[in-house]
Amino acid sequence: MKVPEPVRVLFENFPIVTYPPVANEVESATNLERSRQYFFQGAAATDSSFALGCFGVSKIKGRYIPTDPLSLGYAMILASRNKYKLPITADSSDNGSSLMVLSYHSAPTNQLPMLIEDQVQNEVPVRLVKTTKALRKAVTKSLEPKLITVADLIDSYYDLWLLAVAIEQTNFNKTFSIDSECKATETFERRDIYSTLYEWNGFKQRHPTLFTTSHKLTEATKDYFTGTNESALKAYYELILEQYSRDLALFESELSSIQNNLILESKLASLIIIFDELLSESKPAAIQRDHPALIEWASTVLDKY
Repeated sequence: MKVPEPVRVLFENFPIVTYPPVANEVESATNLERSRQYFFQGAAATDSSFALGCFGVSKIKGRYIPTDPLSLGYAMILASRNKYKLPITADSSDNGSSLMVLSYHSAPTNQLPMLIEDQVQNEVPVRLVKTTKALRKAVTKSLEPKLITVADLIDSYYDLWLLAVAIEQTNFNKTFSIDSECKATETFERRDIYSTLYEWNGFKQRHPTLFTTSHKLTEATKDYFTGTNESALKAYYELILEQYSRDLALFESELSSIQNNLILESKLASLIIIFDELLSESKPAAIQRDHPALIEWASTVLDKY
């Protein structure tokens, strides 16, 4: 059969070319996700696993830990309950449960930590997501009322961590996994976090008088108090610092009881560790140094993982 002349001319002018295969975008996305995962020791690949989503991780005493106290506390609780150890390498060759560095935008409530659980129910894969609030409820539901009060007191100092990071800006970029070498994205990311940070843990809702104007992003990258009553916010920070100083003495006197409960031990130790190791130049860290026994105790708790 003779090829029609117009068709023959077309193919001679535009010959068929073999192109390389299109990159597997799903595989690339999976590799990117795994590069942000730090796998617990002893966490083998199974049908059931979890990922604790947190702002960032930092290597302390040979192991990777989350950079905020809530996430670190939950990491230790989950590790203990599953007989795991905290990650010691950034090697992503293993499978199983992990710490996962995420943007807070990925969370349903715009707040981290969150727990992502993969399970198989009736032979059907199911993914469950627990928000910060749901995670706390699940962890503390077994506590007696008296111990819940102690847990609430410890958790209340998340506000202190939040203000220490926001006002003193100590280790801000490392805490939130911001690349300091890329100035354009660094500025954007810092402003983005500051526009939302005060919403976390219901802080703004509980203290509306500290926020007198609407948030608005400005050109001035150092204007970290945009949308706040700056003097009132700093005064409140000093007030919480005074309370923390008093309560550290209380925690120290009750340490024998606290260390007998996994949840209370993990929550208090994580708070002390984050200030001592990651925010060592902050005011809370300076206050803690008046209680060396507490710092040493928190260090021994971390050593267990």
